[in-house]
Amino acid sequence: MKIAVILHSETGTTRKTIYYIAEKLEMKEISIDVFEVKSKSDYRRPLHLNPKLIYHTLKGKNVEIEIEPCMPRLEEYDLLILASPIWIGRITPPMRTFIRKLKGKGMKTICITTSRINREYSKVLRRIAEEEGGLNVIYDENLVNGAVSEELIERLLKLSGEINGGKV
Repeated sequence: MKIAVILHSETGTTRKTIYYIAEKLEMKEISIDVFEVKSKSDYRRPLHLNPKLIYHTLKGKNVEIEIEPCMPRLEEYDLLILASPIWIGRITPPMRTFIRKLKGKGMKTICITTSRINREYSKVLRRIAEEEGGLNVIYDENLVNGAVSEELIERLLKLSGEINGGKV
């Protein structure tokens, strides 16, 4: 089983959360490569007061992005995990831009969002991944303050095993 994780994180919460999940899954011998979407736009802190960030987020604008360390060759992966923080009830412009570039890939995908409140924000990411990226979303989860439960790790392991013909 080989998983590509694409994340966007400005404050570090989503990044920290994803690396924790990756560590747990790698302990079960699942191969995970993490790629980070970075915006070329200047989103200085405080984020909630940045006019450019607010405009791009509310309008659903595409922004210039780069992928670190490089653009993944997604055809080499069995599963894609998208991870984004929530800004003003929406996914971030860099993540939305990345998803739009995937149009038609149809990959099996898991959507993870991080937020400060317990709402089903992962459904927002799921809808965009399906409608704008043409992805096959099989699961979504919102993590409040980046808290990862053992139940989530077990769920991800189970989904990985199902995709990989019962083998984790």
